[in-house]
Amino acid sequence: MSLKSQFVRLFDYPIKVGTRKNIMESILGTSKTSFCHVVTLNPEIIVYNEIDINKKRKMLDKCFFIADGISLAWASKILQKKKIDRFPGIELAQALLTREDKTFYFIGSKTEIIEKAVKKIGGQNEKLSIVGYSDGYLDEQKRSNVLEDIKNKQPDIVLVGMGHQRQDDLLFEIGQILTKGVGVGIGGSFDVLSGELMRAPKWIQSIQLEWFYRGLSNPLRMKRWGFIPKFIKLVIKAF
Repeated sequence: MSLKSQFVRLFDYPIKVGTRKNIMESILGTSKTSFCHVVTLNPEIIVYNEIDINKKRKMLDKCFFIADGISLAWASKILQKKKIDRFPGIELAQALLTREDKTFYFIGSKTEIIEKAVKKIGGQNEKLSIVGYSDGYLDEQKRSNVLEDIKNKQPDIVLVGMGHQRQDDLLFEIGQILTKGVGVGIGGSFDVLSGELMRAPKWIQSIQLEWFYRGLSNPLRMKRWGFIPKFIKLVIKAF
């Protein structure tokens, strides 16, 4: 497979395609020589970046993209006639957390949630090395302290769950202090990793309606669904 064929370009974003094993190998391979800032791309990020063009340019310059949302698979089929398989952030995080040869740093969620996540993940695999963690409520001083801690400990993999705007801004900063490694924005995945929140049943995942299930489970998420018609308009415009 040629290098060009390993990516599908949607709305300027080169999205990595292939098996999950190949995608993982590509991320970890990149991380050996540079900091690999992974964006689990979804329609909300795409719509937001159409407003914040500077953020989009920065992402295109510095980030590695995989497809999170089922809508990207739909858009790729319509616009590029190519198949994209989803690799949700939670599942990428779980795959990375099998790597006993890597050190981890977690940032995100509330204090009690991140502490439960650290305890549960550590209990599931005692050989896993978690070198540090913090909740996601970072004032200027706390942010500085976390960045200094990361600089000193040089973790191999940093998982940040703070919502796409804040987590990617933080990962841009982390990319300035780590010369290699992996940083992934995982949204609300620490709620799942801690056991505080359950994912949709497998049958709902299989029919690609997990996003709808999450909305029904947490009605506050529905307030963010305004991006859906905007994304549809982008697809129609690009068709």
